[in-house]
Amino acid sequence: MTSRFLLNGFKWFACQRTQTVLKPCSGFASRAGSSDLQATFIAERRKCLYNESRRILLPLWSRSFSSEVLVEENETSLSALKKLDRELRRDKYSEERVNKALQVLVEDGNKISKEQVLRLIRKFRKFRKHEAALQVSKWMLERKEFEHVSGDYALHMDLIANIHGVSHAEQYFESLPKNIRGLEVNSALLQCYVRKQLVEKAEEQFKRMEELGLARKAHCFNQIMTLYMATGQADKVLLQVKQMKKMNVLPDRKTYNLWLNACASVYDGIDEVEKIVDEIKTGGENNIHWSTYCTLANIYINADHVDKAEPVVKQAEKAISKGFGIAHESVITLYGALGNKEGVYRIWQSVKEAYKNPSFSNYESVLSSLVKVGDIRGAEKIFEEWESNNPVNCKLANILLDTYVKNSMLEKAEKLHDDISKKKCKLNCRSWEILTEGYLESKRMGKAVVTMKNALKKGISNGWQPKSQNIKLILNHFANNGNVEGAAEFIDRLRPFKCVTTEAYNLVLSTYVKAGKPAPNILKKMAQDKVKPDQETDRLLKLVNTEGLKVKP
Repeated sequence: MTSRFLLNGFKWFACQRTQTVLKPCSGFASRAGSSDLQATFIAERRKCLYNESRRILLPLWSRSFSSEVLVEENETSLSALKKLDRELRRDKYSEERVNKALQVLVEDGNKISKEQVLRLIRKFRKFRKHEAALQVSKWMLERKEFEHVSGDYALHMDLIANIHGVSHAEQYFESLPKNIRGLEVNSALLQCYVRKQLVEKAEEQFKRMEELGLARKAHCFNQIMTLYMATGQADKVLLQVKQMKKMNVLPDRKTYNLWLNACASVYDGIDEVEKIVDEIKTGGENNIHWSTYCTLANIYINADHVDKAEPVVKQAEKAISKGFGIAHESVITLYGALGNKEGVYRIWQSVKEAYKNPSFSNYESVLSSLVKVGDIRGAEKIFEEWESNNPVNCKLANILLDTYVKNSMLEKAEKLHDDISKKKCKLNCRSWEILTEGYLESKRMGKAVVTMKNALKKGISNGWQPKSQNIKLILNHFANNGNVEGAAEFIDRLRPFKCVTTEAYNLVLSTYVKAGKPAPNILKKMAQDKVKPDQETDRLLKLVNTEGLKVKP
């Protein structure tokens, strides 16, 4: 297998978020060994921070934050909070409503712990209900009976940034007393800049943290290195690693993964990458986390070293902790990329043994991987299994739809599309676009136009962009048939997406030429869409009556 695989959608959230310091490899200064008591405490703390519903470890500043020992929760309080959760999900969120609902809980005699409130905030964040999470967070900070720590304010600031933007988060940061602006709060502000890819502000914030002596942990370096990788500055990641060594800051698993990916980007070949692996191994084979094996395997696959990738994926499989879903998904994806059907099914069986009801992301990873290895019937069975226990999901259905279209199985694609519609699943823009591509491939242009219009209608509000090749084929169809009404309507539907090009307008002009009709306001529309005419535009304009409009020299 020599084709270059692009492994999209890798779920590195767990390895990027965990803060566990690994045993240092050579080049990093060693730290005094921790006692058995400390190790036990860390292990127990991890259990408390594990969110079973999400199967991920939460970020440092979005965790419990409470220094008090967790107590057994009052059943009445839990029932009341669940009721509040249901009520808030059904209704529009307002500060007044959230405060009133929480106050009613208190007045009814329900003893609410800080941990319960934090759990509610995390649940709202999970479902992307950031406004509700912010309002509950504000209510919590106003309660004098809770003991607040800096992490509470860090969480609140992050929610502000999500809803109101970075500038409001900065204002909140400045409003906090200096004694609260510790590692968690400064780290949260840095994360705001990283998320928005504000490189200069992130670098300034990181420098301030260094001056305050706060940038002494791998987590801080990982944030700035993540930004550098996201903005194509892998060389700066290598400089940060050198700085970590100089400052005796111990790396964690995310540091290693960023370091490996940076080396793969900066250097040709895999020699430098393998030197890093050798350096990590100086701390022992157990020092290598499953995510690092996955990172290394991905690098090998992208470098066309499939022979080296296979054994590394097997090592990742051995290193997977029981019951850790994201790890299973990553390894399944790698086996799919390698064309190893047996490996895909083996890991899937492990997932089903670990979880009574595998999650959506579990099903997504195995379905995508079976498609990659060419096992379409197996993918169909997985989809049927999901449907038998869960509501139909467009994202999963789209994987099958795309597979059918790419394998010239248009009848199956149409049937699946119809079945989804009958089950009252809201077809998304991608569902319609995939079917459009099937019709374009089979030259059924009339249906392609209809389905493409549906895709445009669905995608106008969610940031989706239609594929340029599909646009070109449909406009060519209008041009070849001289269908000026169809071309004009179609180009008007495209304009809100800001994806109309000079080539697209030239095809519209060709339609008018074919029909022998005038093309009024064409230059005006091009100017409005900030599309510049070219030589072909000038040639076509001379062939049509533009009602006195002339091309500017």
